[in-house]
Amino acid sequence: MAGTLTFLLVCSLLQGALCEKWPVKMPQNINVLRGSCVTIPCSFDIENKHENDLGHTCKAYWTYSHPISGENAKLKPTKDMTGDLTKKDCTTTFNNTRLLQSTKYYFRLECNNDLKFTFTQAGVDISVKDDPPSPTLTPSTLEVKEGTSVSLTCSAPAPCWSHPPALTWTPNLGQSQETLQENQDKTKVKSSVMNFTASHLHHGNKISCTAVYRKQDGSPNVTAETSLIPVISYSPKNITVSVSPSGPVPENSNMTLTCSSNANPAVENYTWYRADGDQEALIGTGSSFNVAVSKVKSTFFCKATNALGCERSRNLQIHVQYSPKNITVSVSPSGPVPENSNVTLTCSSNANPAVENYVWFRADGDQENFIGTGMSLNIKVSRDRRRFFCKAENEIGVGRSNLTHLDVQYCETHCGFYSGVLPWVLAGVFFSISVICAAFLCKVQKNVKPQEEDRTYMSLNRRNVGSSEYDVINTAPK
Repeated sequence: MAGTLTFLLVCSLLQGALCEKWPVKMPQNINVLRGSCVTIPCSFDIENKHENDLGHTCKAYWTYSHPISGENAKLKPTKDMTGDLTKKDCTTTFNNTRLLQSTKYYFRLECNNDLKFTFTQAGVDISVKDDPPSPTLTPSTLEVKEGTSVSLTCSAPAPCWSHPPALTWTPNLGQSQETLQENQDKTKVKSSVMNFTASHLHHGNKISCTAVYRKQDGSPNVTAETSLIPVISYSPKNITVSVSPSGPVPENSNMTLTCSSNANPAVENYTWYRADGDQEALIGTGSSFNVAVSKVKSTFFCKATNALGCERSRNLQIHVQYSPKNITVSVSPSGPVPENSNVTLTCSSNANPAVENYVWFRADGDQENFIGTGMSLNIKVSRDRRRFFCKAENEIGVGRSNLTHLDVQYCETHCGFYSGVLPWVLAGVFFSISVICAAFLCKVQKNVKPQEEDRTYMSLNRRNVGSSEYDVINTAPK
């Protein structure tokens, strides 16, 4: 609007034909960084009668006071002319901005002929700055759900075309692409587009774009930054459970469990569960929950719910201390054992902290007689001493096992009698058998002698008498 008013004012002061036949186009204003270069885009037109005068002898000048005042001041023609005057392109680059002042400049064309003209229809306001302008973020605010694809654009003016600013993202959340774009007024801007997927990790964490401008006069580079704070909505994350008091606690103690979570929007409801193996038992609600813990009821977790979803914490295993439990006695060797044999008794138990002491007792009727200490105990058993038990003790308390009955094998009272008489009985039986055998042998020997005598007698009769054997046998003395 200000440029339009200026143009109308100038046209009203000059002849109408002037505004129609000597038009010029350039940006209304440019911010120039001190120590850097600046390029002024410019184009013009001339009256038809001067078309043949526009040649290579023409030079470009820039005047920084209004020519109507009669006190014109102009810069020398630049050696870094970007445009081609013969093509009516008056784009000019000033590499030494120290020659520029913060004022309005007009373009003047001078040729080695009648073509000499200052284009007063429009000028450019030059503002020399020590600091660069801040880059622009598009969009300027970011409010999305987690998982949404986001595209952020950072744009920074590039008054010096040959040395545009370098753009960097902090943090760099994804791939970015840079371009040097041209505005409608022919000025240029450096742009960087960063694409990423919104995450709960981005919520509340600043995203910045920094423009770094390099100066041509050797002075240090300067930077400008623009940032935004993204608002990302997401279901509960990072759900944790804390316990008070912390550390090991005695069984049946009352504990306070507290569930915490990151969520946007905030958590609407917390629910508590006890983990029993593969089962989940609902036990309460609220961000904090009081519970009595035991050896078998010491694992808990919570669930947090908001409008976008529900998530659960990891299991919390409370370190519960308890007196010895499940106390058992084992015997080696197992099975029936003879009386007066040696056996080894071993006591085992579940306890937290570990058992500090094992004590052994023998049950004699209603009496409990101490017999030793230690996890294992060697004893000699008898029929009257075969019932035993142990006690296990830690700093929390004491527990005892059931009675262990040993299967002791033994003889009744008559076994002692037979054990003393039996050897004598066996000796008597052996003696009797020996006597019978001796008498039998004697009888056998007596029967053998007469037979031998008969054989001798018959032999003699055969030789002397010469009768038949039948007769000798029949006449032999009996």
